[in-house]
Amino acid sequence: LLVARGTKTLSDLFTDAMLDTTPYGTGTGTTTTTTTSKEGSVAHAGVLKSGLYLSKLHADLIETLRVASNKQKVKLTCVGHSLGAGAVAIAAMEFKNQNNKRYDVSVTGFGCPALVSKELSVEMQDFVTTVIVDSDVIPRMSAATIANVVLDVMEYDWVDMGRRDVQQALEEISSSSGVITKVMSMVDDILERYIRPSILKSTKQRMTPILFPPGNCIHFYRDGRGISGSRAPCDFFGEIDVTRTMLDDHTIDSGYRRIFLDLMREVMEDPHFRFEEHSKDQKR
Repeated sequence: LLVARGTKTLSDLFTDAMLDTTPYGTGTGTTTTTTTSKEGSVAHAGVLKSGLYLSKLHADLIETLRVASNKQKVKLTCVGHSLGAGAVAIAAMEFKNQNNKRYDVSVTGFGCPALVSKELSVEMQDFVTTVIVDSDVIPRMSAATIANVVLDVMEYDWVDMGRRDVQQALEEISSSSGVITKVMSMVDDILERYIRPSILKSTKQRMTPILFPPGNCIHFYRDGRGISGSRAPCDFFGEIDVTRTMLDDHTIDSGYRRIFLDLMREVMEDPHFRFEEHSKDQKR
């Protein structure tokens, strides 16, 4: 079992911030010559380095454990969250392609970053499963999707909604229609003179995402009544979903643990279900 944590240190943040792509596949020189990936495949530069380092760091130990087990082939299960999920996915790719006859490799990643190009993500479906909670921003975040969401925000005309919010606030604090009318006249003047002209003209020009989460993508989401889940193609996550929970959904406590707890409470038909108590009952 190979487990990798998510972002924790400053160096981890630098790894995450390296949103450049780098070639990853046959003949690229980035990975082993036995890698079966198609030419032209790319990966997240920072996470790729972490994954290659992880595979080299543990290669001798894992082989020693395999030999000690007296088995020709052993099962290697890799688990990670966030940066750790991306790193173990790359490490597993390396182990699989270097020693396919020695290791039966499988990966389960939670909130894995947008990691590889689409064709490579599809190629990894037979051994990688990526679990994504609702609006989690990390699996959707790449240089292209960040640029696109910035353009979306800059082109969004919020003037009418801003005017409505100001008027509703005034109606809450003042009962004088004359005061409200006078203030709203000033607000309208400011919005039309300074705000609306600064909003960019809407265009259809957007960047095409290159990186996507790897393998089989399982998407758990709030459907308004409870928790639903479905398989989704990797390019479903090619756009940042701007919501209030987009950051919280990526964390363990507020995101993954929370949604699995809600899901289990539905499945067990027990609104008081807790993972800790269930584990104690199993031990007994």
